[in-house]
Amino acid sequence: MSNRSRTMKRALGAGFAAALCLAGAHSVSALGGNGLYPFGGEFRGMTRVTGHVLCSPCTLKDMSEATVAPHQGLYEFTYKGQPTVFAVTAIGDFDGGRDTSQEAYWRAITGLSHQVSVRAEDSLWQQLVAESNRKKPLLLTGLLRSTGTLDIAEATFLENTENAEPHS
Repeated sequence: MSNRSRTMKRALGAGFAAALCLAGAHSVSALGGNGLYPFGGEFRGMTRVTGHVLCSPCTLKDMSEATVAPHQGLYEFTYKGQPTVFAVTAIGDFDGGRDTSQEAYWRAITGLSHQVSVRAEDSLWQQLVAESNRKKPLLLTGLLRSTGTLDIAEATFLENTENAEPHS
């Protein structure tokens, strides 16, 4: 085989591989994703989670022992070693609709463990788990990474929506 034939085959092979990569990225976007899916969540955009803090410090095991039937919407958020049980009521809800890809991604990452590692500003976390704020409706906006870590960028208490201010 001549050098020219080998060079042509390599060029065609590289072009085919590039076309497959582009088609794969386009398919993920077409399915409702926010870009290149496998990269740790960084290209997926922000995730919105609505719910409330049930108890802190406590674990899912503590909650399952305290209740007869464990609720499927309970998640154990761990912040700097402090476990907190968070009741999730909605994932991906926003004004005027719902992003079902956020819910699917959330479930794929949290799996059956229902455990999420959390990163946030210390002052924000302290406000979220304060006893006076427990069971208050809350919207968390953050980046859910494929490692199971939720980087909270903003938290908004929904109790009084006219005066609700985001805390970031």
